[in-house]
Amino acid sequence: ISFIDASTRLDNRILSPVYTFALILGIMSFTWIISIIRLRSLWMKTTLGLSIFVLTLAFYIPREWRIINSVRLDGRGFSGQSWRSSEIMMVLQHIDPDALVYSNEAFPVLYLTGKPARRIPEKYDPVKATEREDFDEQMEKMRDRLTHPNSVLAVFHQGYLRAGMPSLDEIIEGLVIVHESRDGIILVSPENVSLWSFP
Repeated sequence: ISFIDASTRLDNRILSPVYTFALILGIMSFTWIISIIRLRSLWMKTTLGLSIFVLTLAFYIPREWRIINSVRLDGRGFSGQSWRSSEIMMVLQHIDPDALVYSNEAFPVLYLTGKPARRIPEKYDPVKATEREDFDEQMEKMRDRLTHPNSVLAVFHQGYLRAGMPSLDEIIEGLVIVHESRDGIILVSPENVSLWSFP
């Protein structure tokens, strides 16, 4: 982060090389410890190593089994049950193919519907904990683009609003709700309400 960008958010994908390195280092450390322990025979060293290996497996296997069952039943990521059964996502799949969609979940919208999607501007940098200087300008730009026909703003449930995003009231200010469901709302600019045809 120090060499790239202070706003980079650490996640499992970014940290995967660190995990791999930690695993290699752990195995090397274990091998070194076994080599310096003064055990009488190779058989005792092997037994100790296998015992630790079996205990580690016994600790992780139940957890991994639960994760595998959860993924098999409910899916994971964008194949998860919550995305597959999203009413807002179903509505977005049926709007005009050329519609511009703004959303707090822009990447899932693009990935699952194929519609061009943009993110709602962030108000705060969640890593630096400072307000973004261009926030008002970006919000104005978003509202201007939403005046174009077939442009919509899809806000998934309040619980999906990530750190750094403006409040729901700031997001929907000056817009009209044209569709509401259990997982979110769809809004359009007042001049485009008459163009909204989805039930």
